[in-house]
Amino acid sequence: MESSPSTLLKLLLPKTPFIFKTALWHTLSISPTSSKWDLRTEITINILRDLIGPNSTPQPISKLQRLTCRDGGVKGKVWVSKVNLDPTPEDDVRQLLFSAIDDLGTGEEVWTKPENAALEAEWNGYRSGVDDDTPEPCDLGEGEKYARLVAETSSPVTVLYFHGGAMYLLDPATYRPTTSRIAKDTGGRVFNVRIPQPLVPAARLSPHAHFQQ
Repeated sequence: MESSPSTLLKLLLPKTPFIFKTALWHTLSISPTSSKWDLRTEITINILRDLIGPNSTPQPISKLQRLTCRDGGVKGKVWVSKVNLDPTPEDDVRQLLFSAIDDLGTGEEVWTKPENAALEAEWNGYRSGVDDDTPEPCDLGEGEKYARLVAETSSPVTVLYFHGGAMYLLDPATYRPTTSRIAKDTGGRVFNVRIPQPLVPAARLSPHAHFQQ
C-alpha cells in the first residue's frame, strides 16, 4: 500500500462515518481527550486504533509505518528545526539494554543485536503572532529557524519528547500541536525525537543512547 492520495482515499473513505463521529464528539467535548488533544490528533489516534485494533484486518508493519509517518508540512504556531545526530560511540546503554532483554528471557531466544544508529529529531518551539494556517518561512535554513525558536523562549526549560505510536508508528510531525503547547506553557523548547522504524530493541536503543550522551 503506497501512501499516495488515491490510496489514502481508498483507505479512509469507508471510515467516513467513524471520522465524522470522532470529530463530532471532539467538537462537543464528549470525547475524554477533547480537552487534551486538538482535532487532528484526535482523528489520527482514533483511526490508528481502529486500523490496528483487535477487530481490524492485520496489515504489514511497513505499510502502517508508511501511512502514519507522513509529514504534511510545517504550519501554524510552531517553530520546527530538524536535526540529524550521528551514531553515539558510547556502548553502555546498548549493553544495558541487551542485558535487560536477556534477563527477561530463557536464554534460548535468538534475536538480532542492533548497533547504535543515527537519530533524526527536531527542535520544536512556540511561534507567536501567526495564524494556525500560516506556513513556516521558506527562506530560512534549519539553523536560522532554531535561532528564531530560541529567541521566543522565556525559560531554560528543555523537554525531551518521545512521541506515541508504540515505538514503531507515527512521527514527530503528528505531535507538533502538542509540543507547541508544551513549549508555550513552559516558555522553553522541546526536543521531539523521531523513533527509528526498525522494531524493538532498535527503536529503543538509539533514542536512549543519544539521551544518555
